[in-house]
Amino acid sequence: MESVKDESIAIEEIEAKLKELQQWINDDPEMPKKFEAILLLHYLKVARWRVEKAQTMIKLSLQLRTEHPEIFTDRDPLKKEMKDVFKATDMVLLSTTTEENYKIGVFRLLQDELDHIEFNDLIKAFFVMSDVRNIMFEPKLNDGEIIIFDMSQVSYHHVTKIVLSTLRLYLRYIQEAHPVKVRQIHIINCNPIIDKLMMLIKPFLSTRNYQMINCHTAGSETLFDFVPRELLPNELGGNHGPITEIKGFWLKQMEKHRDYIMDDDAWRLNIEQNNNSDEKEGGGVLDFLGIF
Repeated sequence: MESVKDESIAIEEIEAKLKELQQWINDDPEMPKKFEAILLLHYLKVARWRVEKAQTMIKLSLQLRTEHPEIFTDRDPLKKEMKDVFKATDMVLLSTTTEENYKIGVFRLLQDELDHIEFNDLIKAFFVMSDVRNIMFEPKLNDGEIIIFDMSQVSYHHVTKIVLSTLRLYLRYIQEAHPVKVRQIHIINCNPIIDKLMMLIKPFLSTRNYQMINCHTAGSETLFDFVPRELLPNELGGNHGPITEIKGFWLKQMEKHRDYIMDDDAWRLNIEQNNNSDEKEGGGVLDFLGIF
């Protein structure tokens, strides 16, 4: 297996920081002991290799997951509610990478009427997909992500189904506890509903992230001023192939990692347990470091 690389730091420093972070997890009885090493690397990368900052983000992630079981438990990607969400939406990370080493995430509805889908299930499905992508090995850690939301099928009816408490949770997690650095946010096929949506999300967004949002009207090609056309799927006006092929890959990955996603003990704080900090469950950091 190839080494995990990052141009901003030496491999030896990556190894040392990863060991330090793993030791912190092992020493804290509240922490789950099933962290994938690649997930820890993503946290360190987003934290600019500051171990203390990564610890803060990880602890907040687990705290939010523990406090919100309606979103972070019962996460079988093959259950009907999840399959309905994935059938009615595209939530994919593209295989392409920009010159700046940014990944590209695409999110869009495929149906204009989604009465059979609950907003909480939509957000739950997002985190299932996100958790899977964050344990996928990358020889070179990316430097951030470009988010593209397609509003072509969004209606006022969808806005009425938004659960504000879940929206607040989602936006807090994405901004404070997610091991992904958002670099750009693009909303394509914007329509008058965008004003209502912006009113809903603005109170929960930092000034930096709010100012990052770029809106592109239907028929506009301004998105390509930010993201090269050749990196985007056909459905977004690009020429990189159909999004269905990319979606198929991620559906298979979610099924492959189903047991890991459904293991609640891997994703929440052990508040009621006093674990022996010397015990280590699952693959250890040293096994992973064998890739260097």
